Amino acid sequence: MSRLAALVCLLVLGPASSSVEIRGMRHPALSPDGKRLAFDWHGDLWVCPVEGGKAERITRDPAHEQKPCWSPDGAKLAFVSNRGDHSFIGVYTNDSTPIVYLAPSTSRDLSPRWSPDGKRLAFDRHLADNWDVYVKLVGASELHRLTTDPAADGSPAWSPDGRQIAFTRHRQRRGNIHVVSPLGGPDRRVADLPVRGSLSWSP
Repeated sequence: MSRLAALVCLLVLGPASSSVEIRGMRHPALSPDGKRLAFDWHGDLWVCPVEGGKAERITRDPAHEQKPCWSPDGAKLAFVSNRGDHSFIGVYTNDSTPIVYLAPSTSRDLSPRWSPDGKRLAFDRHLADNWDVYVKLVGASELHRLTTDPAADGSPAWSPDGRQIAFTRHRQRRGNIHVVSPLGGPDRRVADLPVRGSLSWSP
């Protein structure tokens, strides 16, 4: 990760031939093939070769786009689009395909995570003063709420076989790790957490 943190890309600005160093990039995400790096900078998403060089700007929206997340095949990027006091989950495919927004509402949606087959996204949604975990089939209308506990649930992480989603549950200063089926049903506590944090499964 230190190599990624120190990476400096070059961006060609406008029609002129001058270049400028991008500094202060945020939320770097390495593509599954290890060849590209996505990141957010000045409110938009960018992609560059992992060894450095010219960066390509892939969003041009007045909203603030951040926290890119590659699909398992490297063909799409999910991201968070901040719009004032609410946020959407967006999916970018390429410049010729319109960006798809997942179930936009007046809620705050965060932490998009792709299923291993690349067909679904799990994410956090803040609605009615509570955080819960949702799953959405990309390209379909159905939206599934997986958690309903009054505690704050979030930071979903898919198991490698796609059969479970781990997430954090926080109540006051206490944190736990739970798992739930992406099809819904009761969740199960598996561990305690001393602080907030994101999750990832071993292979």
